[in-house]
Amino acid sequence: MRIDEELFAVPHVSGLSVLEAHEALQAEHLNAMDEGTASDSFVGTVVASSPPEGDQLVANSFVTLFVSTGHGPTGMVPIVAGLDLAGATAALDFEGYVAIPKDQESFTVPSGEVIGTVPRAGTSLFPGALVTVIVAVTPLPPDPPRKPPVFIGPDG
Repeated sequence: MRIDEELFAVPHVSGLSVLEAHEALQAEHLNAMDEGTASDSFVGTVVASSPPEGDQLVANSFVTLFVSTGHGPTGMVPIVAGLDLAGATAALDFEGYVAIPKDQESFTVPSGEVIGTVPRAGTSLFPGALVTVIVAVTPLPPDPPRKPPVFIGPDG
């Protein structure tokens, strides 16, 4: 770098849209390179830059903008088998998932107990994803056999 080359400060870009961040960098004679990153910020919002705000760069240097792609898989479906529906729902809610109950007849698992989930425990999901909670119900007994109707003839 020559001593007489002018330096430009990386502007504040966090929280801006990609377009706004590009314009802010261009105003400082800097170039943008976008890179997606999972974030709680709205999709398309710049969450950080590298080098960071305030660093001095020569004209036409590149600044990497880390742009939110939204939430990435940040958690896993917890093990809820053996809990009741309320406990399973609370555990899933704590992890950021939405529980959808579904009954399934079972001769081996007590009625009201969770058999498992779909997707299964340990699966990585995005926050807000739906998780089906399979809850055991006691099978209904079979209908008793029907006796054939007895017809009484005209003679009684």
